[in-house]
Amino acid sequence: MDGWKKAWTDWKGVIKSKMAHNRRESVATGGGPYDQKYLQPAEEAIAVLCGLYKLVNGVKGTHTFGDSPTVQSLSLNHLMKTKEERKTKRTQR
Repeated sequence: MDGWKKAWTDWKGVIKSKMAHNRRESVATGGGPYDQKYLQPAEEAIAVLCGLYKLVNGVKGTHTFGDSPTVQSLSLNHLMKTKEERKTKRTQR
């Protein structure tokens, strides 16, 4: 059974690598030819079954890093108020 488990894991790794390559090619800027790796129908099916598209492309509607724009804006407003309050306290002394 271990042989099949390794074969399955290796195959998923090859598919994920192809998908990541295609993703990088799709967002790349600059010149040069578009080099996309072809996924066989069986590889497409495995990618869907194993959720590899979410691994490579990410989950829609989520932020990849940092806070949401709302949280960032609230934090910035809080910082500005705090800075203004400190200025006001200094001038009142």
